[in-house]
Amino acid sequence: MVFSQEIALGTGASISFDVGTSINIYGLKLIPSAVFTISGVNSVTKTDIPVVVGSNESIEAVFNNANSIDTFSGDLILYYEDDKLNGIDENDLVLEVQDSNGEWIHYNATKDPTLNSLTQTFNSPINFLSVTASSFDATLPVADFDKNDTLYF
Repeated sequence: MVFSQEIALGTGASISFDVGTSINIYGLKLIPSAVFTISGVNSVTKTDIPVVVGSNESIEAVFNNANSIDTFSGDLILYYEDDKLNGIDENDLVLEVQDSNGEWIHYNATKDPTLNSLTQTFNSPINFLSVTASSFDATLPVADFDKNDTLYF
């Protein structure tokens, strides 16, 4: 397991993770189900500035990649702090993932209020720029997905 505040990779650099290993970047934990590589130039950072789309806001924990992280499959776990919920009821939280096209997609991830976490398993590879959480009734996305990657229209 790798713990990090931030990750920054320069030109030509990369870091790979084998199946079953994990990386925790200041509260965003990735457990790949297939070999997973983050390549430079890229950085992964965390901010406490919520994402605002119209009148909807996320929690005060947003993980951003300078460039899209591509072909991740496995468990993505977002850990949050109660004082960073930005007025959102913990029971109403959904995981928000911004895809490589800049569109927000929300997932009805598994909630663990004891660990203050949202867990989503991605059986098919995804590409993503950012990860956060918001309320299920005031989400940021364009499309909705459940925890089994099923698209609803």
